Amino acid sequence: MNAVAEFVRLDAAIEPKVREWIDSGRGLLAWENQEIGSSAAQYVYTPAITNGRQTDKPVWRYGNPQTVDVDRIVFVDVQVIQTFRAGLKRFYWGMWLTDASEAKAERLLAKIRETHPGAVRSWSFDPDNPGKAIVEIGVEQFRRYDGTITTL
Repeated sequence: MNAVAEFVRLDAAIEPKVREWIDSGRGLLAWENQEIGSSAAQYVYTPAITNGRQTDKPVWRYGNPQTVDVDRIVFVDVQVIQTFRAGLKRFYWGMWLTDASEAKAERLLAKIRETHPGAVRSWSFDPDNPGKAIVEIGVEQFRRYDGTITTL
């Protein structure tokens, strides 16, 4: 983990599990992806202690475990402002938005940033329509471990 990074950004969806680990005294470890060129997550998180000893690495590609200080944890929750379905195109390394969908997402993002400067976008596969995606544009909210809202 970058020693200079001020905050460790965690998805708000995993907040209950992280709180359980920390509040029970098990702590939190960040495991860094060691596989060069991997598209897997850069970091994964586990409790620091399992059965009285340091938790084993989650899978072979992760190593270099580092203890995460509670004061650096920020839970990120995105409030979605707009959603639309988009087309996907296949590349040899995976899938991405079609040029038209990419252009639409950028136009909407620019328009939303006029009133919400910190707006972000993301996309995921549409579970109801194979070969399609759902694009979400929203504003991130950051909440520290102690519950206070903050900005990054």
